[in-house]
Amino acid sequence: MNIGFVNIYPWRPHGFHAAYLEYQCNLLGYSTYFLECGSFFNECVCSPLNDTFGIVKWAKCRTGRASKYNNNEVFTVNSKLPINTLDHKDIIKSLMSSAIKHHREEVNLDYFHNTKLAQTVDQLTENYLKTYYSTLDLIDKKNLQGLIVFNGRIDVTRAAIDAAKYAKINFITHDRPFTGHGIQIHVNENILGLNGRFKINSKFDNKPLTNDQAQLAGKEIAKRFLGKNILEWRIYNQGVSKLQQWPTSTNSHKILIVPSSVSERAGHEDWQTPWKLATDGFDLFLNSIRAKKNQVVVRFHPNWIEKRGKSIGESSRQHYKIWCQKNSYHYIDCNEHISTMDLMNKCDVLLLNGSTAAIEGGSLGKKIVNIGTSSFKGAEFCKFLETKESILQFKGFNNWISKDEIIRKTLRYVYTALARFPQYVDYVRALSTTECTAYKGANPERLEKIIKFGNIEANDDSFGSIENENEIIKLIVNQNWKLLMEVGHPKI
Repeated sequence: MNIGFVNIYPWRPHGFHAAYLEYQCNLLGYSTYFLECGSFFNECVCSPLNDTFGIVKWAKCRTGRASKYNNNEVFTVNSKLPINTLDHKDIIKSLMSSAIKHHREEVNLDYFHNTKLAQTVDQLTENYLKTYYSTLDLIDKKNLQGLIVFNGRIDVTRAAIDAAKYAKINFITHDRPFTGHGIQIHVNENILGLNGRFKINSKFDNKPLTNDQAQLAGKEIAKRFLGKNILEWRIYNQGVSKLQQWPTSTNSHKILIVPSSVSERAGHEDWQTPWKLATDGFDLFLNSIRAKKNQVVVRFHPNWIEKRGKSIGESSRQHYKIWCQKNSYHYIDCNEHISTMDLMNKCDVLLLNGSTAAIEGGSLGKKIVNIGTSSFKGAEFCKFLETKESILQFKGFNNWISKDEIIRKTLRYVYTALARFPQYVDYVRALSTTECTAYKGANPERLEKIIKFGNIEANDDSFGSIENENEIIKLIVNQNWKLLMEVGHPKI
């Protein structure tokens, strides 16, 4: 079998991940080929949007490229384009995600009504087309049966998977798992895709964990509460203080909204909602349960005031500020050093639109409602309301699973996110957020099945009994985070 690799933007651990997957291909006897930027600075197709991009970034790109790990044939992105290229509407569809993410736009997500987004898409178009046609050329010349691509969402990596779709071959996208170990792999979708996640989340939601699995997941939960989750890209809730009491006076359910930015996943079909704005979905739900303004507290995301590339999250911050003021909701701004975890501990209901705050909320046994979809869809520690009809038919907070059951299902989801969905968890080990090491011994047939059948299976499909989980559940109920860190000797 002939397999192509497109690993542009390799200066983080992704070049290493691609090299590991290429090693698995070698064990299978496959022929492998690489498509990369050219050897010179002016031949690089990495995004021009990054304000720090230049000779330093280019040098890191060259140093981290996957092909340096082997002696296989390497092709470079061709600067020449055919006379007739893709329809402009298709290009817009593929590049809007990159433009929205770059500007961190929350509200105006339309190419034809947002000049900044339109200019950015147009700026990215030439390199997108170069990569698209170079990938098609590689597929044709080497008769590729599969393509392995870093990310698949970012501009030129999106071009590569678009070419694979056109050529009707299976493709894999990969990235670093948010918990660090293993390789996050998606099949025939970019790394925002939810099909593989939903399948595995659902399959193991009712499967009890073994002792070791429960200890491992419990330790991961404890790390988040203690601020020791050092293998995640960013750690929040540091140097914060707790409020003496809930910020508003109410005798009804205390509802905490912890919104996430739509710019993180805008433009992906799996994340589409029937409402235009996230706040429209929140409005629909809050109105349907007749929530009073003094029930609601909104915690703005700390990263809305942090710079990412050239942009900060001012679009999200201003939008939610206006929304809260219009509805007289109490809000806690991004720059206020108030513990989000303490707010979750004090609330009765956690209202989300995809935030990973669900892990902390579920670990605290809170009733969680997610408006729209998320990466934890399929795990039943949370209720998902993805349509207007499901919101209007919501039956309230009384008919809910118990606190212990919420925690139990959260624990299982954490293990799935940590060691079931990522692949090669025992063999690719994170040393830091940017470095990792690898070990021999993995069965290469795992990758062969993924490529041939376009299907991903759990990295670990073993399970235990409810009794295996009970000790860890008790520690989580008692919020004994330090002891959770010390229980057992889990492998991760």
